[in-house]
Amino acid sequence: MNPSSKRKGRNETQGESKRPTTTTSPQTNPARSSAAESFMGCKGGGRLSTCDRNTGPGFYSYHYSYSWKITSTSRASAQDVMRIFQNNPVDIFPFKVESCDKFRNGGQCTLKTGEENLPDYTGVPANSVGVVEVATTPLSVTFTVLEEAPGSTIEFRTSVKDGNVYLTQTANADGADALTLAGVYWFDLAKNAWDIQQAALQEKVKAEYGG
Repeated sequence: MNPSSKRKGRNETQGESKRPTTTTSPQTNPARSSAAESFMGCKGGGRLSTCDRNTGPGFYSYHYSYSWKITSTSRASAQDVMRIFQNNPVDIFPFKVESCDKFRNGGQCTLKTGEENLPDYTGVPANSVGVVEVATTPLSVTFTVLEEAPGSTIEFRTSVKDGNVYLTQTANADGADALTLAGVYWFDLAKNAWDIQQAALQEKVKAEYGG
C-alpha cells in the first residue's frame, strides 16, 4: 500500500509514538480540513516489533482513537448526529457495508474494507471482509468482530465539548495480522478512512440541520 495516497487536512495531536512522514497530495473535500484529536499506538509498545503478541504467530494487538468536530450544538444535538449516523451507513462509510441498511441493536453487518464506497478511500490490504455484530445506544454504535480477531471492537460515539458535537472513533483489536497492523499504524489507513467518514457525516448533518 502506497502511503503517498494520504490527503492533507487531517492534523492530529501528539500521540503515543511518531510515524514516518509521507508526501501528501492536495485535499479535495473542505469538510476534511477539521483537526482530529487522536491517539494511536500498539499495546505495550510504540513500534511494530514491540507490539504485544497474542496466542498465534503473526498476530498483534493495537488501539487507536480519533475525535472530530461535526457541528455546533446550536444546530444539532449529539443524539441528532448519532441518529443520522445510524440511519445512513451507505452514505457515510468510506468502504462497503452490506447486510444492513441501518445500524440496529443486535444486528449484523458485513464490512468490506478493501472495497471503496466513497471517493479518496485507501483500502485496508488484509482481512478485507468481516462480519460484525452491532450494538447501539442513542449516542453510539459499536462493532464487535465475529470472525477474524473475534472480540475486537470499533466504537463510534458522539459527545459534546465546548458547545460542539464530536464524533469519536475508537478501535481495540486483538489478533490483527502484521500486514493490517502495518497499514493501520504506519501508513495511517485507519485515519484516512475515518477522516472520509467524518466529512461525509458533516455533510449529512448540514443537509438536515444547516450550517
